[in-house]
Amino acid sequence: MAKNIDKTLFTEEGMTRLRNFNRRAATYFALWIIVAIVTGGGLFFAQVRYGLKPLQRIYLKQYVIASVKTIFSDKRQSRYTFLVRTDVDLSAKKPVPKEAFIRVTDTEVEPVLDENGRVVRDPKSGLQFKLNPGISAKYFFWRPGRGRDIEMWTWMRANIYEGRSLLGMSTFRCPYRGPAARRSTSQRYRDLA
Repeated sequence: MAKNIDKTLFTEEGMTRLRNFNRRAATYFALWIIVAIVTGGGLFFAQVRYGLKPLQRIYLKQYVIASVKTIFSDKRQSRYTFLVRTDVDLSAKKPVPKEAFIRVTDTEVEPVLDENGRVVRDPKSGLQFKLNPGISAKYFFWRPGRGRDIEMWTWMRANIYEGRSLLGMSTFRCPYRGPAARRSTSQRYRDLA
């Protein structure tokens, strides 16, 4: 009976074991935090690199900034750059209304590829795109401008990011959509019955 009492928490040996356990637990906790950050960073990189379309990757920084700014104010304006098309003659000296410029989405364009299959970059304007067949435009270019953050965020969320918010984008979505992933939920429940 005396041996069991010597190993309790209230003895000197028990206090030493508790201190050693606390040090190990703090070390393990810090190690797991580092593992979680590295794993989360890797999943984020994979999501951005392989899970987003070309325009989604290009607009991601603007989308994050607009999302954060709309939290604080609905009236703030910022600089944005969008890929636009227009049928208006821009060589004329008269001003062109803003409504004449139509922002394009991933369904209307595709990246220009070189002979190695890599996206062509222009040092001045960035990635080069071409319009899909059936989309008409006299001019097609990257257009910088100012806009209200709430309007830009709303447009990007609806037209570029398919209605997903930043939180919705932060969940990892596997780019591979195999046969099991294509079946509807009701089909899966029917198979279980």
